[in-house]
Amino acid sequence: MSDEPRNDADATPERDLDPTPEPSSGMGVLPLIALASLVLSVIALVVLRSTDADPDDAPASAEQERAAATETAVQLSLFVEREGRAEPLPPGTDIQVGDRVLFELSSAGPTSARLWIEEGGVTIKDLGNVETDTAPVMVGGEGGLLAWGFGAARTVTVRASAADRGCPATSCASQVVVAR
Repeated sequence: MSDEPRNDADATPERDLDPTPEPSSGMGVLPLIALASLVLSVIALVVLRSTDADPDDAPASAEQERAAATETAVQLSLFVEREGRAEPLPPGTDIQVGDRVLFELSSAGPTSARLWIEEGGVTIKDLGNVETDTAPVMVGGEGGLLAWGFGAARTVTVRASAADRGCPATSCASQVVVAR
């Protein structure tokens, strides 16, 4: 060997002849087994919960929903009053500022229906409860028919429901009215 200083960077690296592989940076077998066990446990829990349900419950509850919808379904018809005459107001038909809207309700059987008007999803006028039946009835009282006048251009939704609160699809009727 010479007395010159030696640069280790120029030296060839020694090779490790040990056949034992170095651990990889990837996932090992043990975490994969744990993950698979967790997935199988969740699947088993879902299957067991779904088989615990009484098979007679589903048809009975669907049947009860249909019966409730039939008993409490409310139909709403609107009429526009112009020059002293009331004409049917089909859905999607605009009215004029100055027109008045009249309300007609019926239901699949005797029920008390709540009638109200919304603007922008907020109730602006609660028109009260109306006793309805299969025969259509114009909403009003001793003083005459109930009407909502449009003194300005606006869009409102008239709703009627046999439900205590809100407007569930099974017991609610609504119609949008646009005054231009």
